[in-house]
Amino acid sequence: MVLLKTVEQALADGDRIYAVIQGIAVNNDGRTAGPAAPNLQAQREVLGEALAKSAKKAEDITYIEVNGSGTEVTDLLELKTIQSIYRDDSEVPLALGSIKPNIGHPLSAEGIAGLIKVVLMLHYERIVPFLSGQQPMAHFDLQASPFYFEREAATWERKSRLAALNCFADGGTNVHVILEDGAAWSEDRKGRDPLPDPAWARLPMRQDAERGLTIPDENPPSVEPQLIFWERFD
Repeated sequence: MVLLKTVEQALADGDRIYAVIQGIAVNNDGRTAGPAAPNLQAQREVLGEALAKSAKKAEDITYIEVNGSGTEVTDLLELKTIQSIYRDDSEVPLALGSIKPNIGHPLSAEGIAGLIKVVLMLHYERIVPFLSGQQPMAHFDLQASPFYFEREAATWERKSRLAALNCFADGGTNVHVILEDGAAWSEDRKGRDPLPDPAWARLPMRQDAERGLTIPDENPPSVEPQLIFWERFD
């Protein structure tokens, strides 16, 4: 479940804030060679606009959930776009990842799947491993770039964790979101009952799975809205 509220309303309602949307931008590629053909300039513009709205420094973004379509042309353009906006004149390491190798291509749900993944990573202060990308791209020198992939789960050791999310849909719609962990807004909520931990629930990816949800014998913590976001309104 994803619940969107302003931070003021979430605090007034006593919700636990998992993450904060600090900047978001949407545009479209317009005329291209085909419905799935990317537009480098449009991608640059949507990344730059979201970053500008967030009022954050590019080097402070330490993780990006990439679109990662799995084709050489689109992935190459995405990497070049990210580098031009986030690490054009900086060598600060930037972790990349994608949920697609974990669950397959979720089609029209890829944006929300990536969003939930990033929010949980921010909340639990962990960067989950990337299951693909072992073979280097022929036309992009990953070793000479600031990008890297975590191969094992790693602690996200930052005072304030900032991440970005790419979603480039077939048809030319581009979305970019800047997210910050909600710890600063949840300090006065530490005394509340903890939210359900993902360890006590299992949602299978196969339709023929025998059980759709597994819950242990003991009662789980009280179920509150799990993901609270807000977009700063100018």
